[in-house]
Amino acid sequence: MSYPYFENWKNCVDENTVVLIDGDQSAYVLAAANESRTIEVTHKQTGRKKEFKNRTEFYGNKKTTLGGWLADTNLQREIKNLSLFTKEDFDIVDVQTAEPLEYCLGGIKQKINSTLNHLGLENYKCILGGKNNFRLNLPAPQQYKSNRNDTLRPLQLKDAREYLIKHHNGIVVDNIEADDLLSIYGRASYENYLKTGKFNYIIVSFDKDQLSVPTFIFNNFAEAGKLKHPVPMFVDNGIGGLFLEKGKLKGYGFKFKMSQMIRGDTSDGITPYQPFGIKFGETSAYKLIEPCKTKQECLQVVVDQYKEWFPEGVKFTNWDGQEISMTTGQWMNNIYRMIHMLQSKNDKSSIF
Repeated sequence: MSYPYFENWKNCVDENTVVLIDGDQSAYVLAAANESRTIEVTHKQTGRKKEFKNRTEFYGNKKTTLGGWLADTNLQREIKNLSLFTKEDFDIVDVQTAEPLEYCLGGIKQKINSTLNHLGLENYKCILGGKNNFRLNLPAPQQYKSNRNDTLRPLQLKDAREYLIKHHNGIVVDNIEADDLLSIYGRASYENYLKTGKFNYIIVSFDKDQLSVPTFIFNNFAEAGKLKHPVPMFVDNGIGGLFLEKGKLKGYGFKFKMSQMIRGDTSDGITPYQPFGIKFGETSAYKLIEPCKTKQECLQVVVDQYKEWFPEGVKFTNWDGQEISMTTGQWMNNIYRMIHMLQSKNDKSSIF
């Protein structure tokens, strides 16, 4: 199984089809590509400094065992009967160095133009997230997307966003995510196709969450200048599908949404079971959901799994310090509200 590529898509768009580009992605990716990142390491006791490409080069990539330069240095010190270093003996400072801003802005313009040329369409808008996000207020041991708090933001991100707003038909949406507005338009385009045979919008994004709702989408992710998915995808309102790719769970449609109910979304800090000491891998989630033949079966296996995990509900300390107690159903619905992409401006749907 693979993604739902729509080979006949060119017959289903016209000059009125609007290309809706994920502006948050465009701004972040191009701003990040326009800077170099290193770390400066200072030995606390002596003040000696050394620069590395990243933390892996400095101390390796394992949680409990040192690697990289630090391991090599300790080996030399051990032979000389000197005390060994620990990571705590050093201060680490991230260093970001940006190229001229015009390179970043030029890259954004080129990416937009190449997308439009590939699709053969002219009308477009860029969708960007603004203030607030209702998911931030949902109860959880770890606040929604708080796992990104320590992530470095590109130096030119603000300039890139302003450029999209001023020069590329940028629309800023508040209270919901840009992804939500894109999924709302994606659902509207799907409904228009059912009525007229034409898509009035095509979503441009490589966010996997967009594949969990009915939509017409072009994944513009490229490696070495070559598109990984040159043909747009059409996700209908059916059950969808799942598949494994190098051990990673991939998919689209309702099954993919239900797999997120089981696995959560670590990129957004959504973990339905990990805070409670439960382990459940991607292969296990695939085996649980992929055999389902109907949406009802998918829902039932999710309900049964939550009942098995949390027969007495859940209790936890909320991210704001409050003590929270939820029934199994309440916790299940809480996760649903985090992973569910809105499909209308007044979408009040729940797992129930």
